[in-house]
Amino acid sequence: EALGRWTVLHDAHLLADRLAAAIVDLVLQHLGVQHPALVPLDRQAEGLCPPFDGSCSEAGVEDERLDILIANAGILGALTPLGHLPPKTWAQVMEINVTANYRLIRSFDPLLRASDAGRAIFVTSGAAQKCRAYWGPYSVSKAALDALVRTYAAETATTPVRAMLLNPGPLRTAMR
Repeated sequence: EALGRWTVLHDAHLLADRLAAAIVDLVLQHLGVQHPALVPLDRQAEGLCPPFDGSCSEAGVEDERLDILIANAGILGALTPLGHLPPKTWAQVMEINVTANYRLIRSFDPLLRASDAGRAIFVTSGAAQKCRAYWGPYSVSKAALDALVRTYAAETATTPVRAMLLNPGPLRTAMR
């Protein structure tokens, strides 16, 4: 039974990855993107947001423009009263959920502006408005992300760049 469950979950995971890749391919084809460069960055795995400012070649982006940036960094942190939260946990949540996104904007803004229609999509959460007990760092960081992206959108309003927030709603992830 355990092996059967594992097989089903493993196959579902592979299918989900293939489906996601197929959807990305269709969207890119629709947008007329010929040879996309998909560059996953795991800011947490690389340490607490090491400097990544200025040079996009650090991320493996060698092109002269960037059509789409999807920023989906997020960690929950500890579910605990704010008064009990270790400062290190607070700093880690802010680094991943807010500062990493600022650094992405700072690093990729020139390439987004070089595109005919650059799009910067940042994944947010209803937690930015619905402040639940014990979810302090996550709620605060998502509210800060929302303000960051709305500010960037205002700054790029007269350019071809569009910055937007995407709230996918509740998802079955390790955070839930």
